[in-house]
Amino acid sequence: MNFDREFFEEILKEIRGHYVNVLSKFYPTVGNRGFTEENLTVACGNAFAKRFPEAVIWYEFPFVTKPTDSFHVDLAIFIPEERHLVLVESKRFSERGKDKECTRDFKRISDPENIVALLKEYSKHNEGIVNKYDKVTACILADVWTESKFKWEVYKQWCDKNFFYNNERDIHVNGKYYIEDFNDIDQLGVGKNNYHMLMFTHKYSL
Repeated sequence: MNFDREFFEEILKEIRGHYVNVLSKFYPTVGNRGFTEENLTVACGNAFAKRFPEAVIWYEFPFVTKPTDSFHVDLAIFIPEERHLVLVESKRFSERGKDKECTRDFKRISDPENIVALLKEYSKHNEGIVNKYDKVTACILADVWTESKFKWEVYKQWCDKNFFYNNERDIHVNGKYYIEDFNDIDQLGVGKNNYHMLMFTHKYSL
């Protein structure tokens, strides 16, 4: 498995399909509360579980690179047959500041030194794990309703493939941007042109 653009395009389309299926039967929010990012995370985990039945999939995974760490990553997917670890941070760009939070989280999961330290910490209870994984994909999975200037800017930067280069975010990686729109989903009403799913992936070796 290459974990290339086509692979993650399929994953994002499957997540979108889950939302469309739900929306065809039930509108799962009241007012303008939007959809929580936890639903993105679970739908992503389910998409991977379908493709890799033997994978270890864990939500709110403790991201421990040293004993004093208290960070968590929304979703960790260990795929031993591929020697591949996928780390997913889900975001809802609901207000200013979420862009910088997204950047901090992405920097954490895209740093090879962090992953080496992480595996060493987990080797204390998982013998040999350090040598079982040598490839990582850091993934941001998000959604945004473009009804404000800030949210429109986030969406526009995703379209222009420069979100991580703007506003002093300064992340220079060979990543890939993905977008799924919902303008054909009538259940979203007048908001159907404003709702978008976003994904960014960066694959690297240890």
